[in-house]
Amino acid sequence: MIDNELIKTCLNWQSLQQRIVSSGKNNELLLKACKLNKEMSVIDGTAGFGIDGLILASTGARVTFIEQNPIVFLMLIFEKIKMSQHKNWQKLMERITIVFGDSNKIINDGVKHDLIYLDPMFPNDSYKGAVNKNMQILHLMVNPPNSDDELKLFNTAIAKCDKLVIKRPLSAPNFADKSPNQSFNNEVIRFDVYG
Repeated sequence: MIDNELIKTCLNWQSLQQRIVSSGKNNELLLKACKLNKEMSVIDGTAGFGIDGLILASTGARVTFIEQNPIVFLMLIFEKIKMSQHKNWQKLMERITIVFGDSNKIINDGVKHDLIYLDPMFPNDSYKGAVNKNMQILHLMVNPPNSDDELKLFNTAIAKCDKLVIKRPLSAPNFADKSPNQSFNNEVIRFDVYG
């Protein structure tokens, strides 16, 4: 419930079909920052509703979504099963693995990956305008990390990948107070690249 208004949400990956089909480095800032190819393995350590992970998988890379909120995790699983029934989505769905749990533990216990992508929940005061209903719901379900959480996640991720990319609000401080090697930004967000 938001502002005494009962609202519902569901994932709708089908609505992203045109964006997925046309995604590329020229029109997706995320892909410009990540520079992926089909030989690469990627972890999306903060999967949320899976939109950025889908964009990453559209390159042909294999992407593991990690989600620690059980409700969001089940929503992701349900959406993957549903979309796997569509013939034109099957190859993309085969490149996606969805894992439930704490990113720190899963990343630390796993093998090294070509890229780890993090989109930690932005603080509520990071937005200039109102966010959409889905993002409002996600904010109610998932809390932004505190400074200790940020540092722990940063250190775990950077040790287990060749490149780390972190999504931030344009004016937000660096994640875990770490300066990136490079940044790609538009008028709202930036992608900080480490490694």
